[in-house]
Amino acid sequence: MKKIIYLEQEKKKLAESKKREQRSIKSLRLLVFFDGQSPTCAKAIDLLKALDWKNRIHFESFRNSQLLKLNKISEDKAEKRIVSISLAKNQKNSGIYTMLRIACNIPALWGTVPFILLSIWFGFGQYVYDYFSKKRYIHSVEQVPRPERDQQKTI
Repeated sequence: MKKIIYLEQEKKKLAESKKREQRSIKSLRLLVFFDGQSPTCAKAIDLLKALDWKNRIHFESFRNSQLLKLNKISEDKAEKRIVSISLAKNQKNSGIYTMLRIACNIPALWGTVPFILLSIWFGFGQYVYDYFSKKRYIHSVEQVPRPERDQQKTI
């Protein structure tokens, strides 16, 4: 009789640990790939991290990211637009649709959701996102050789 009670208690503990694990996975709802070499993107992500007090979103730079390759997303696509993966549904989005997902997951940005939806519905949201995406500045990885000032030719 004691063995049966012990087994039932173990089953309950196992079920509770599975529920806790599922809750922790569900709390992390979105994986976002951004351009880590763009100062504009980095500042925006820092702001979004500060607003995400429930820690629902994981931000990852797509440059040198193994997660990008594991999820079969091309680096060219990630460079043109911000890319996200909804972990609950395994759904991939890019551009303005990623911004919509971010706004839906951060309570402080819920007021922007109707405007994003209207921009998508009227068809200009992705164009506006692409315009600002093309205007961003990207730090170059390559070092540009510059002539040193001390070695000037003299007559």
